[in-house]
Amino acid sequence: MWGPSVAAAQVTIPTAPPDSGPSTQKPWYQQVTLRGYLQVRHNQLFRTDDDLSCSSCDRSISRNGGFYLRRARIGFIANPSARSNIFLQWDLASDQGSSQIVQMRDAWGELYFGAGNRFRIKAGQQILPNGFETPQSSQLRLNFDRSDALSSGVPGERDVGLLSSWTTPAARERWQALLKDDQRSTGDYGIVSAVVYNGQSLNRPDRNNERHFMVRVAYPFAIGGQVLEIGGTTYFGEWMMETVTAGVTYDTAGYDDRRVSGHFVLYPRPIGVQAEWVVGTGPEYQSGTNSIEQEELSGGYLMVSYRLGKNGSWWTPYVRGQYYDGARKSDLDARHYETKEIEVGLRWHPERPVELLAAWAQMDRLFQDGANPNDEQEGGLLRLQLQLNY
Repeated sequence: MWGPSVAAAQVTIPTAPPDSGPSTQKPWYQQVTLRGYLQVRHNQLFRTDDDLSCSSCDRSISRNGGFYLRRARIGFIANPSARSNIFLQWDLASDQGSSQIVQMRDAWGELYFGAGNRFRIKAGQQILPNGFETPQSSQLRLNFDRSDALSSGVPGERDVGLLSSWTTPAARERWQALLKDDQRSTGDYGIVSAVVYNGQSLNRPDRNNERHFMVRVAYPFAIGGQVLEIGGTTYFGEWMMETVTAGVTYDTAGYDDRRVSGHFVLYPRPIGVQAEWVVGTGPEYQSGTNSIEQEELSGGYLMVSYRLGKNGSWWTPYVRGQYYDGARKSDLDARHYETKEIEVGLRWHPERPVELLAAWAQMDRLFQDGANPNDEQEGGLLRLQLQLNY
């Protein structure tokens, strides 16, 4: 019997045992869990412009794209004690140029403290709780990809660092109940969480001895039969450029990297609304001077959905629009993006292991960097995805 479709990256918080009496729990190595998911995509149908591309979201959106193994994740979960967790996750389909590699995506351990395990400390390479979309597993996301505005702040969604958080049993139970009801929550990242991390993306050492700091506050309010989550996030640090085109001038001392965002999520029972907006500053390529300058940024998205069905079999149509005017700091020359995109889609969840997603995406994108200072693309295409959860 298949269990709830719970993301591999979201581990169930253990319950602390009573202080008296010997433990009858099995040794942790007899309770190891393996789980993950597979995503296969095709993005070539009914394209209105053969030059459409989106390196920031899906590399198979390209002139010669076809079937594409977007993700092939497998996660190892263990509970050494009632107050600790270990999670390791690999992606067997990570794209590096012309080859596929196995990449470690998550490697962390966490400890819990206090009555009901209200306090948590997590150390290692982990998802950063930057708003709602970033910590939400790709296994649970309703639409295809994260928005440019939010994903550009935390490349790869992960970094190496130390997280501390606090929550209440009621909030944790509400987040876990949302996952069990296929509501595509982020799970419990705490009512209040704070992270100190390197700030140069996945498993890269800090290059300036100036750590990044992030603080997030979120709460799921119960309103009748629905749940409304409201939250806000801020982070700040110094970003060092690592990939720069020859001839582009930039500040070798680094750039101020600061953002503030807010999110609003009404989970679909049956109507759903999800929105985020971010403002901030960071490095950005300027075509007029062929240089990387400190610039302001802003953007976000709005998605409206409607869930039909019952007992784990769901049809969920949605409409989603996104906008972003700013840079993706980890790209070549802190590439400047101007993104305007509408996505109209339908996700069919016939049973817990299987999900099918189809959407029409209408894109208007401008990319600017030293190698290609004016790459503007406009058009649409039909996107398809098969997801298998295991």
